[in-house]
Amino acid sequence: FEFTDAVALVTRMIVDQPDEKVPKEALALGINLALHPQNAEIMCAERDGNAVSILVRKVVRSRDPLMMKLVRNLTGHEGGRAREAVAQHVRDLVHLAKNTKLPELQIEALGMLGNLVTPSLDWAGLVREYNFP
Repeated sequence: FEFTDAVALVTRMIVDQPDEKVPKEALALGINLALHPQNAEIMCAERDGNAVSILVRKVVRSRDPLMMKLVRNLTGHEGGRAREAVAQHVRDLVHLAKNTKLPELQIEALGMLGNLVTPSLDWAGLVREYNFP
């Protein structure tokens, strides 16, 4: 994939579709592509660097566990831009993790939150605010 636009194309297929119309095959491919740090950076750079924020907003609206898994995989790399982009939406994601009735979504959301090792987050404050045990 290194010398093609395939990663960017898959990313655009996901972020440009309405929430309910994102092809599951594109999501599955995106999930796997995001496991590689270089691919994750390419994905994050799409839509003028706003692809991660677009994905997070889609997850919050759609409550799609596969889309959350994609965000989780994007945040799994140290030094990548995804963590800071997701940190901007952390309150929405903590709320989603705490209040969802879908265990598969909750697992992915908590795993993604666990990836957010960034100094800009006040984890102690979030734990108190959202009354986590």
